[in-house]
Amino acid sequence: MAAVIALSAASAQAQEFIWTGGAGDGLLSNPGNWQAGQAPTGSASAYESLNLGSASSPVENDISGATFTSITLGDGATLAGEMVRAAGLYVPYGFSGSAEVAVDIRTWDEYGAPYFSGCHIATGNPGFDLSMKGTLEAGVPVTVEGTGRLLLAGERGKIIAATGTSPSLRVSSATISLDNREAVATSRISPSVPVTLDGGTIELLGNASADIVETLGQVNVLGSSTLRAVAQGGRQAVLSVASLDVGTTGTILFDASGGGGFRVGNLDTAAFLSGQYLFSSQSGRYEYAGYDASSGVVSATTSTDLSTATALDHVRLDAYTELSGTREVRSAAINAGLGGTGTLQLTDLLVEPGAMGVSVNLDFISHDGTVTAASPLYSVSLTGDIAGSGTLAFRGNATVGAAASYAGAVSVQGNMLISGSMAHASGWTLGSDEVIGQLSLMGPSGAAEMPDRISDTASITVYRGRVSLVREFGNPAGFTERVGTVKLAAGAGRTLWLESSSFNSLSDPETQERGTLAIAGLVIDAECRDSTVEIYVSGRGANLEIGGGEIEIGNGNRLMASVTSGGRLATPGIRVTGYASASVNFGSGDAELVGDLRVGEGYLDFANSSGQEGQLTISGDLELGSESWTNIFNSDTSLITVDGDLTLDGGLYVGTTNGMPLSEGSYLLLRYTGLLTDNGWETDSDQWGWMGFTASVRADEAGKAIYLDVVAVPEPSTLLLSALGCIVLVCAAARRGGKPGCLVGGTRAGRD
Repeated sequence: MAAVIALSAASAQAQEFIWTGGAGDGLLSNPGNWQAGQAPTGSASAYESLNLGSASSPVENDISGATFTSITLGDGATLAGEMVRAAGLYVPYGFSGSAEVAVDIRTWDEYGAPYFSGCHIATGNPGFDLSMKGTLEAGVPVTVEGTGRLLLAGERGKIIAATGTSPSLRVSSATISLDNREAVATSRISPSVPVTLDGGTIELLGNASADIVETLGQVNVLGSSTLRAVAQGGRQAVLSVASLDVGTTGTILFDASGGGGFRVGNLDTAAFLSGQYLFSSQSGRYEYAGYDASSGVVSATTSTDLSTATALDHVRLDAYTELSGTREVRSAAINAGLGGTGTLQLTDLLVEPGAMGVSVNLDFISHDGTVTAASPLYSVSLTGDIAGSGTLAFRGNATVGAAASYAGAVSVQGNMLISGSMAHASGWTLGSDEVIGQLSLMGPSGAAEMPDRISDTASITVYRGRVSLVREFGNPAGFTERVGTVKLAAGAGRTLWLESSSFNSLSDPETQERGTLAIAGLVIDAECRDSTVEIYVSGRGANLEIGGGEIEIGNGNRLMASVTSGGRLATPGIRVTGYASASVNFGSGDAELVGDLRVGEGYLDFANSSGQEGQLTISGDLELGSESWTNIFNSDTSLITVDGDLTLDGGLYVGTTNGMPLSEGSYLLLRYTGLLTDNGWETDSDQWGWMGFTASVRADEAGKAIYLDVVAVPEPSTLLLSALGCIVLVCAAARRGGKPGCLVGGTRAGRD
């Protein structure tokens, strides 16, 4: 198993050195320990990476001031010796084991200047422990990600700030263990280094012979994150946080065991129940335990039958519970399942990893409530009615299997699959600046009609989100799910994924399912910029229909449509302007894009990247303006047909799938059925480096086809054949004195 210390932008250029240990002395500088008998120099300008493999004995760094872009460590290997400069640590996924880094690591030089823009530590998957027994002295942002553990251990295992710098630490999904089991040390993460938990965990591991109080500085929380304190041998282990800021979509789980405890700000350990789960969310709201500003957590009950709970209680159920009748509580944390025919009225519901689902009716009344599924591995099933009229936030992975009567707004801050119905919800929000919200609508099985999973009049506002129509096998009759208008919110870096795909029936491969996701409209906010809309339609019988007005892509935004294997995408028309871009990938099989496609000041790609026979039919007009730039990336067996009028102007690029240069000949670009109103594509081979070749666009108006003709000019140098490369740039703007643009691609146009 390998771990890698990485990653700077320069690492892509790095020369890799592979360890053999053949010399037997374990020294980094000995050429006899490396393949090819060449040792690394450790020079910062050499961009060297090391692969130590599964070294059976410690590897000693004896190069003073050595700088490496990456270091690979095998399972059981140890790196010791002198300090190194590196950009981080990386453990690949798919393996278990451990590795140890017993050297100090710096990200800056002797003058205090940073060597790297950031330090990246990837911990791999569960079951891998990466132990750091040296000190990481950071002067740049540090990111720790993955699902394994980074243990700060020994007397020197710490992350600190270099003098005069202000680094930060971000933990995404990974776990950092402040490991005092063998050696006691404090400030393993310097209080001057602010920490952001993005679904991550920081745990304090105590010592069996000494009391431990570890203090973190500012902790910011995004997503579902955890602070854990584990005491040993009855001694004290307290994890203290100077300042806690939980984001609008964040939750923090305080998990204490063996006598561990917490302090947050001026709240002492008495404010937290030992062994009790406690979530904190937006606005300082404590959802799953009672909270008082002066005394902290003041109430928490555990009941096996809810018979003693009141509307003010925060109930945690550790055993499976049956409920009949109606019971109101403030919040409930379910760790083993809650069933029966009754109704639970509440504000917040937590389904912990020990529970697969909740089958009672849930009534959030008029509260703004939450449903949090804490398990990262599976979806929690909610099979009873869900009622209420406030705003309900779903976090984690949840499946709604009933016909819910909920009439308020719904915010999805995780993955929500609807196999029942939420058709009464008044509106939807997917994701935020911090998390992705996915809404999956399950199609019916057999010949059943498609129920209304959600209302076709409730709008869906997307920050970062997905809307998918999900199939079950065995419904060739076809069905349609209609949803409201999808709105991409204002701001930068928004993402939207729309999907409708179908699959073969397992029992009858010749029978295709048919299903349609019908969207009332797609609106991109005028203040939305540098964002991406991806549309995926795949499989014969798969349809995605968008109504409303013309879809305008501008402000540097990007539309990426993939319509493959018989899929059909219908739009009210697409217009690309404002230096935005659109791409259409039609893959294998027949695909159809319904609606006019117009490009002004923008970019357009057509691509068949599958390498298999494919045909794209545009059922509408194709209009390319004088300021447009078009790329055609097709294979020999690809065909683009415009079932409408054709206007060609601006710049053109043609590429090949295999990277080979275009040879002499005629290349079919597209066919059309309507009128050719303009053919403004022209070549300028000298301007674009086509020495020895000329290319021109030819319109066969009788045959309704557009070709690219590539011809060798007299006395071409064979050495200049590569100048043609794999591109053709055709630009009418050049003859008008404008400056054409150049886009890079990689597929070959159809050869006539």
